[in-house]
Amino acid sequence: MMCMPIIRSAVKQVFILCLLLSFILTSLSLHAVNSIKINAYTDYPPYLYQEQSEQTGLYMRIVDLTFKALKQPYSVQTVPFKRGLQRTVAGDGIMIAVLKTDERLQTLDFSEPFYQEKLSIYFNHAPISQIQTLDKLKGLHIGTLLGWSYGAEFDKYMANNYFFAHDSNLETNFNLLVKGRLDAVVHSELSAFN
Repeated sequence: MMCMPIIRSAVKQVFILCLLLSFILTSLSLHAVNSIKINAYTDYPPYLYQEQSEQTGLYMRIVDLTFKALKQPYSVQTVPFKRGLQRTVAGDGIMIAVLKTDERLQTLDFSEPFYQEKLSIYFNHAPISQIQTLDKLKGLHIGTLLGWSYGAEFDKYMANNYFFAHDSNLETNFNLLVKGRLDAVVHSELSAFN
């Protein structure tokens, strides 16, 4: 007879644990049902670009594999970079492939980087000496991508008009470089030759 209360207590605890576990699993499964909106941009092959009207690229593949492993549904909305950034700041989705800056940290949360790109400066002709620091760019006309950041130091030099930045898309920047209307173009090494 003395075992009965202990058994009842144990059964009661198991029942409560099962009930609690079912609530936790239900809330997790409900969370996974909500689709996450991704604001993606194009014109950045091989990282992000469109192929046959489908958003693709290295970053999209990483997102796809990650969300599939988590069984997390998502949708992709392809918009220009600046518009995607504005929507993300407004809380309308998340965005991939955005460089963390002090200014952006005021309105956005960032994950840890999952890939590190290498930036280079491209010239139409070989510069007199190799460019190792940003102060060597003084007075040059440099093609940059509209709305992009190339790091805090580069952005600081640009804001102080140390060199002249011409915001455009990648193809236009390289065309202007070939025509001699730009002195240089700054861009990711892997993407520049795609």
